[in-house]
Amino acid sequence: MNSSAEAVTVGVVQLVSAHGDVPANLDAIEELAARAAAGGARVVVTPELALTGYLWPDEDAVRGLAEPVDGPAVRRLSRLCRATGAWLVLGMPELDTRVGTLHNTCVLIGPDGPVGAYRKAHPFVADPLWAADGHVPPPVWDTPAGRCVPLICADMDHPESARYAALSGADWIALPTAWVDEPGPSATWRLRAWENGLPVVAADQAGAETMNGRRVQFSGGSCVVDHTGAVLAALDAGPGVVTAELDLASARDLRHRLLAARRPA
Repeated sequence: MNSSAEAVTVGVVQLVSAHGDVPANLDAIEELAARAAAGGARVVVTPELALTGYLWPDEDAVRGLAEPVDGPAVRRLSRLCRATGAWLVLGMPELDTRVGTLHNTCVLIGPDGPVGAYRKAHPFVADPLWAADGHVPPPVWDTPAGRCVPLICADMDHPESARYAALSGADWIALPTAWVDEPGPSATWRLRAWENGLPVVAADQAGAETMNGRRVQFSGGSCVVDHTGAVLAALDAGPGVVTAELDLASARDLRHRLLAARRPA
């Protein structure tokens, strides 16, 4: 692991998740993440709830699909990490086996299994139907592509989340998301990068899902945004992979200047 590299390549996977079909989604994640790793990505980010699809009406609908952080899906994908040398950020419904709660979670997976997990802190409309409250504040993960802070979808709507990541010494933000209401890449992702001098690696769901008769179209537009808010690489509406190189040294220099200029400091 080299968390101090000054130029690193990261990747994103964009999925049209097969709703409720974990084996099919695992197959798709493996195929696309392997492509990103072959393109040089040291860490690959997948969408929010990539393992299952996003929309769920209640706990009963999710419980049979949710897994603990060290469950079979993560163990399977750790073998992919071992084979490719890339680490993976997986969006999944988590079952906390100690207390039985369910969470909208992303897991950092390395070659030896789960390295860390983060539970979504700011629920969107569908989340409270099944998911318990998550982590505040988010962790800082040391990865082969530098120090990363995970945020999930609506966490990014709150400026404090990205600012916390910057103040915590992150090199970039990993953003699994199921973004709606605007085309991707989202102006919000770019704004948070620009405000903080902090790259954003955003992996979005694509396609559409239906719940209780309502059809929800996801934005797609998964992308890598640099520390100035510029989009380095992006996808359109379908499944796919994109990679890009982050200049961590330039990002760090800009971030220090931006944070030093705050009043009050």
